[in-house]
Amino acid sequence: MELEIEQLRYGEQYWQDELGEKQLLELDRIRTSRLAKLTTELNAMLGELGEPGEAMALTPIFAAERAGPNLAFLSPSSRAGMEELIADQAQHGTVDATRLLADAAQILTASELIQYRQWNAPEQALRRNQLVGFGATEEEFKAIGQWPNFVNQGNAETGDDEQAELKLAAEIGVQRLAELIRLRDPEMQTAAHDLHRLGLPPAQAEWLAGVRSQGLGEIQQVWSDPVLPAATKEEQVRQLQQAYRTRIAATFALSATSRDETDLMP
Repeated sequence: MELEIEQLRYGEQYWQDELGEKQLLELDRIRTSRLAKLTTELNAMLGELGEPGEAMALTPIFAAERAGPNLAFLSPSSRAGMEELIADQAQHGTVDATRLLADAAQILTASELIQYRQWNAPEQALRRNQLVGFGATEEEFKAIGQWPNFVNQGNAETGDDEQAELKLAAEIGVQRLAELIRLRDPEMQTAAHDLHRLGLPPAQAEWLAGVRSQGLGEIQQVWSDPVLPAATKEEQVRQLQQAYRTRIAATFALSATSRDETDLMP
């Protein structure tokens, strides 16, 4: 049951974004509800059989922050084998993605193992997360994985990063490389991930980053004004925050009762 829910977190293709936090929390809600129902049914069944002991309590294996693997592409026999591996790991603690990947080599066919790595290898999940808002194609996703400075968040200990960057530009184009470098800007990254987290279009990250920067700059000017009394500063800052939150809410058609605009404009 949990694995069926976990399949919903993934995009249609391995290089596409996974669901954002808000959507994953909704999956958690569904998971909790179904586990509670199953727990009730199992305990009722045990009671009818007259089994002694305390009531059973089923706990989740996966969660919003603890992803289960994508198995949707596997054959029935391969999937059954992977489910056994997962159940065994869960009984002995937690499901470890790296260990599961190593064990999968003993169960999956060669082509399935390639697909499994594309979907579930930790470095693939990390790159999907790093590229939120970029809208990479499969070719771009693969090419970017060969650029150490991006994969290591600018901390690559290599002397030939310039050559790697030139090679990437040749493969994905100068314009797309410029967009990728722009995405690494902290303000852009934060905006893209905040939008994705709330299930909003990450493609609007540049707009959001610009509006945030403008708003925070105006707020900072108010706080640093040596003439204004503290109470006046607080009121002006409150008004500025509300004005920018309203602007953001209107842009993303957020509900009047939603607090998402508060998350998007601190």
